[in-house]
Amino acid sequence: MKYIQALVLCSAFALVACGDDADKSGERSNNVNNANNVNNANNANNSNNANNANNVVELPPQPWSIYENGHYNVGFTKWEFTYDAVGEPNRTIEMVAWYPTLDAEGERAKYFNILNQDTIWADAAPIEGPLPTLVFSHGNSSIAEQSYFMTEYFASHGWLVLAPYHTGNTPRDTDGGIDLKSGAFRPQDITALLDDAADLPAENPVSGLMGEDIVMTGHSFGGYTTIAVSGAEFRIDLIDEVCATDGSAFCEVLDVPGARDLFTDGVADPRIDVAIPQTPGGFVVWQEGLAEIAIPTLLFTGNRDVTLPNEEEGDPIWDAMSGPHIRYDMTNGGHFTYSNMCTLFGFVPEVQNDGCGDDFIGPELAFDIINQMSMAFARYHLWDDATDVDLLTGADSRYSGFGELSIKDPGLSAQ
Repeated sequence: MKYIQALVLCSAFALVACGDDADKSGERSNNVNNANNVNNANNANNSNNANNANNVVELPPQPWSIYENGHYNVGFTKWEFTYDAVGEPNRTIEMVAWYPTLDAEGERAKYFNILNQDTIWADAAPIEGPLPTLVFSHGNSSIAEQSYFMTEYFASHGWLVLAPYHTGNTPRDTDGGIDLKSGAFRPQDITALLDDAADLPAENPVSGLMGEDIVMTGHSFGGYTTIAVSGAEFRIDLIDEVCATDGSAFCEVLDVPGARDLFTDGVADPRIDVAIPQTPGGFVVWQEGLAEIAIPTLLFTGNRDVTLPNEEEGDPIWDAMSGPHIRYDMTNGGHFTYSNMCTLFGFVPEVQNDGCGDDFIGPELAFDIINQMSMAFARYHLWDDATDVDLLTGADSRYSGFGELSIKDPGLSAQ
């Protein structure tokens, strides 16, 4: 697989300390705390109200339009857990989570301990669960919060969002280098975090929030992670052939103790219902084994992706897939279009030239496409909600000029 050396990104994180330390002075939110949603304090109990009864909020009936943020405010919390991974006993994972709240003020959340968020509230009171759950896996040497455009959007619509820092493959660990051995641990991290989230202590704000409807997504190396836990079969025989001939960089993943047996046994997690890999890599490890993905999958790719070009990854991955899947290939999308890297580090040449320059699709439009198609796809396959199915079939053509839609899902083809 071809990966960009991202050292410049890691050092750039230190330049984006947005504002002073997190404080408790914030009093405005873009969602719940507005005249359309807030009733007076005389309203009685509301089953969604996690605050006191003097601050009851009445929300519009759901489902809410996918074409705007939801009506919940967003809470944010973090914790860590330890599990025994194949190849690394006592592996510790730092977790972050976004979730819906009715709180409209509080301590401001801070991403990666440096990025203050003005209207995201740290350890806010959650609404009642269980909730549909989105799991997000970050890219190579990146951070769990790297795509907050998506995680905040889903939380505002009433979803719990879980995102791990994949230990050994974060800016703190790699200095921007590439550690493909993480490919053996990342799928295990996902299964372990689902186990952990199902049994959190009561004092954790998201304790009891994870429901049975689970969507998996991730960007770049997180796209690989998404495909891995969604049912793709690792073809060890074909990996060995590649390693014996051209020495693919991915061969080092087999150096992890126990990795060969791990991949042979499979790393799919049956709790995952829907997959949304974004600009993934890793075709070499699955090849025809991609046909084993049975859960509905929305594959996002960038036609101008330099880091993981379509001809090496996106196209062969899609060609090998069969089942209830669709693909959206963003015409002027690059690799970093599918993240907040353009808004955070668009000035960095390596980022600017792979999704963030003036000749690429604008970030806000790209975020709308990603969020809205993802939500429509999740609702359709989880709950048979066809409200926005036209966005998935192309009958709603609002984004047809910005990308190419391909459909293998027979149900959608028949719409």
